[in-house]
Amino acid sequence: MNQTLLPTRILAYIKSDLDDIWRRANITAGALRVALDIDLKPYVVTRSLNEPGKPCEPLWSALQTKKGQEAVAKLFKAPGLFNVESLPELTELLRRVWPTEDRPAKQVTTPKVVAIERDGVQEGWLATNSATEDLLIQRLAAEIDACRLPLIYWPAPRFCGANFISREILPDLDPSKFQRVIAISPSNLNKPYEAELSEVRRAFGVEGRDDESLRALIGKLEESKTLLVVNDYEHFQDEVVEANLSLRRLITLIQRNNLSARTDHPLILFIGSTDVRGQTVLFDVAHCHKLTNLNHLLSVPRPERFDFFMEQFDLFQAKRWHGHLYDHNGFRTKRARLQLNLKNNREKRPIDIRLRALFASNRDNYAYFDPTGGFMKLVGTLDGGIPRQVQRYVDEVALYLKSKTLGMNQADIRVLRWISTAMYWLTVPAIKEFCRVTTYFDFPRAKRILKEDLGDVVQVHPNPESGKEPIMYTAPLGFRAIIQDHWKEEARTYPKRCDRGMTHYIVARRLHNLRHQKVMLNHEFPYEAHWGRSRMYFLSECIRHLVRSVEDAKGFEGEAPKVLGDFPTDIYTRRNGEPVQPNPHEVLSICYEKLFQAELNGNTAGSSGSRALSNRHGAYHLTAELLQLMGSHDGLMTPHWAFPESKHAPYYDDVGFAKLDLGELDAAKSAFVKAHSIVRARGRLAEADAMLNIALALTVKGSAPALIEAGHVIEFGECAYRSGGRSRKA
Repeated sequence: MNQTLLPTRILAYIKSDLDDIWRRANITAGALRVALDIDLKPYVVTRSLNEPGKPCEPLWSALQTKKGQEAVAKLFKAPGLFNVESLPELTELLRRVWPTEDRPAKQVTTPKVVAIERDGVQEGWLATNSATEDLLIQRLAAEIDACRLPLIYWPAPRFCGANFISREILPDLDPSKFQRVIAISPSNLNKPYEAELSEVRRAFGVEGRDDESLRALIGKLEESKTLLVVNDYEHFQDEVVEANLSLRRLITLIQRNNLSARTDHPLILFIGSTDVRGQTVLFDVAHCHKLTNLNHLLSVPRPERFDFFMEQFDLFQAKRWHGHLYDHNGFRTKRARLQLNLKNNREKRPIDIRLRALFASNRDNYAYFDPTGGFMKLVGTLDGGIPRQVQRYVDEVALYLKSKTLGMNQADIRVLRWISTAMYWLTVPAIKEFCRVTTYFDFPRAKRILKEDLGDVVQVHPNPESGKEPIMYTAPLGFRAIIQDHWKEEARTYPKRCDRGMTHYIVARRLHNLRHQKVMLNHEFPYEAHWGRSRMYFLSECIRHLVRSVEDAKGFEGEAPKVLGDFPTDIYTRRNGEPVQPNPHEVLSICYEKLFQAELNGNTAGSSGSRALSNRHGAYHLTAELLQLMGSHDGLMTPHWAFPESKHAPYYDDVGFAKLDLGELDAAKSAFVKAHSIVRARGRLAEADAMLNIALALTVKGSAPALIEAGHVIEFGECAYRSGGRSRKA
C-alpha cells in the first residue's frame, strides 16, 4: 500500500470528496464504532476523520488490523478498500459499487443566463418596488454610468435582493453606453460560471474556450454595448484554479490588457459578498471600481415597514382574488404589524417584508406565518406565479443551500435547519437539546460561519446579562420557509433519513415539557400569559411540530395504540443504527384527542362539545390553524390520512364551528353536511344533532333562502328524531 494512503486518509477522502457514497452507504460515527469495536465517543471519531493527519490512537490501531479493515470495507460493500495505492484507484473501486449516475441530480444543468434588451420584456411579472429599491436602482445605474473602469464590483450582502436589482437597471442606464444587460448565476457549483460563459460566447457567435475566444467576447461586449452582470459572486472559488478557469481568464485579460485606457464604461458588474475566507475577489484596484455607498439602501426604515407591507398585501390580494381586497384591517394585518414591530424581528429588507405580505394574502392558508410547512405551502396559488423579485430571492437562497449540502462539514446547514423550525426564534437551550440527541458536529465553527457568512440574515441576540453568549437566533420568515422546503426535498431523496422529523419531534417534546412553566413563555414566544395561563401557546405549538414530525413518513402500516399516552412514544429511538419509522396514527390521535380536545378545549374522553379555545379564549384563528395542521396536506376540509377514522365526524364539526366563528358560512355548512353524512347511520340523536348544526349555519347566513332552508332542515331533523328513522331528504 502506498504510504500516503493511510487508512484514516482513505476514510477522510471518501467523506470529503466522495460524500455521496458516504451518505448512501449510511456511514456514521456510530456505525464505525460498532464495526471497529472501539469505545470512543462519536465526536472523537468525527474529529479524527476531519483531521486525518492527527488520528487518535484507538481509531488508528483498530484500522491497522485486518479485522477492522474488513469490517469497514463491508460497510462500503467494497472488499480490498484498504489495498488501493492511489486516490484514483480508490475512486474507481468505489464507483464500481456506487455509480455516479445513481446520485440524485444536484446540479442545475441549464445555464443560468438572462439577457435583457432595452426594448424587450422580461419573463414574469413585477411587484411594486419600495421607495428604497427604486432609489437603489437609480443610484446603481448612476454609479455604472459614471464609472470609467472596465470592472465594477458591488459587495452586496447575501439575500438582500441585489440579484433582482441588477436585472432592473437597464432602463436607467445611459442608452449611448448600454443597450443590453446579460446576467449570469452559477448552475454548477463545482465549476461556477463555466456553462454560463459558454452560453454567452455562443450567443455572440464566439467559438472556442481559449484566450483568443475570450478576447473576442470582450470585443463583442464593447461593440454591442452589453453589460455582463455576474451575480452570486461569493461562489467564485479562488482556491481552485480549474473551477473558474473561464471567468478567471476573462478578469485577467481585462486587467492585463489595460482596457481602462480604451473604454469609458464598465464591461462587467460583479455582485456578491466575499466568502468567509476573504479570498473571493481577484480584482486589481487600478481596473475595478468598488461600490461602497449602496448597501444602506437595502433596508426599509422601521417607520415605513408596515406601510410597505400593506401596499404589497393589497397588491397580492388583488392578484389572487381578481381585484377584491379582504381583511385590509383584520387579524392578518394586525398580526403582521405585531411581528414587524418585534425588537427581535430580522425583516428589514424589502424582499423580506414583501414575502410576509405574499404569505398573508393567501386566504386559503390559516398558518400563513408558519415556516415549518415550507415555502410553497405559504405561497399557495397565485395567478402568473410569483413576481420576479421573489423568484430571484428563491434562486439565490436555493443556490446557497446547495453549496452547503455539497460541502464536507455540514454543521452550518444543520444549524440553519434548526433555526428554520422556529416560529419566531430559536433559543440556545433548544439548540443544546438538539446537540444532546444528535451526532457530534463542530458547533463553535457553525456559530462562526453564521456570524461571518450570514451576519446580515441570521441575527444572534446576546445575553443581556453577560453580553457575550447568545440567547437566541432569528432569521426572516421567507428564508426559514425555503430551508424547510429544501430539507423536505432531501427527505424525499433519502427516505431513510428522518432528521427533519426528528428535529420537529424534539421541539414538540421540549415544548410539551415546558407547558406548565409560565416563566418560560417570554423566552420562547412574543406573548404574555393569557389569563395567567401559558399552556395554550406551548400546546398549540406542540401540535404544529408533532404534525411536522410525521410529514415525511411514507408507507407506514399499522394503527394507533389502543391506549394513548400523554405524548407520542419516543419514535426516533435508533435501532441498529437505523432510525425507527414513526407512527403517524399515534401522533395524529394524540394531537387531536389529547392535546386539542382534552388539553386545549377542556373535553373529557370521548366528548367534543366544549370549545374552550374559541369560546373562552377567543382564539378563533388559532383553532382554524390547528385544525388545518391536522388536515390532509394542511387543508381544512379533509382530515389527515393518519387521522383516527372514529374522529372524522367530530373533526368536521370542529371545522364547521371554526368556519362559523370566522364568518365563512358556506364552508361551515359544507363541513356540517360532511359530519352529518357520517353520523346519520349512528341513530336519531346523532343525526338530529348534526342537522341542527347545518340549520345553525344557514340561520347565521341570514338570507331569506337560507332561513327557509334552515326551517326545512329543522323540520326534517325533528321528524327523524320523533320517528326514530332517518329522513332521506335530510
